[in-house]
Amino acid sequence: FDTVVTYNVLDHVREPQTILRNAHKALRPGGTLLVGVDCLSLVGRLRFEYITRRTHKGQILVEAHPHTFLPRDVAAMIESAGFTVTAMHGLPGALRGLAGSHTRPGNSPTQAPSHRTDPLPSAGGQTLVKAAAPAPAPAKKGK
Repeated sequence: FDTVVTYNVLDHVREPQTILRNAHKALRPGGTLLVGVDCLSLVGRLRFEYITRRTHKGQILVEAHPHTFLPRDVAAMIESAGFTVTAMHGLPGALRGLAGSHTRPGNSPTQAPSHRTDPLPSAGGQTLVKAAAPAPAPAKKGK
C-alpha cells in the first residue's frame, strides 16, 4: 500500500504496537502512515489512569480505552515500529500540555456533548501524525 490510515484506533485496541508494526509491513518502502489519536494532557492522563480507571471500572469509558497517550508517547511508539515521524499537528502549548482543559474539545459549551460521561482533560483533542516507512538503501554496485 502507498498509505495506511489509523484514525481514533490506537487508544482503543489492546496492542497498538501490533497495529503499527502490521501497518509498516503492509506499506511499500517510502509509503506513508497517517495516525489520528486522542492525546491527553499530563494531568488528564494521571487523572484517567489513577482515578477514572478505579471509579469507572467495568464501564464503557474505561473498557473502550485500554491506553492513554501523551503526544510524545505516540511519536515514540510510531518510531519504534520502524517509521520516521515527518510531521505532527494538534500539539498543545506547554501549559495546555501539562494541565489541558477540563473537557475535550467535543464537550465545549458551544458544542453538543460527546458520548463520554466523565470528561477527560485533553491536550487539544486529536493529535495527527504523519510518518514515512523508510525507503530501502540503494544497492551497492559491484566493482
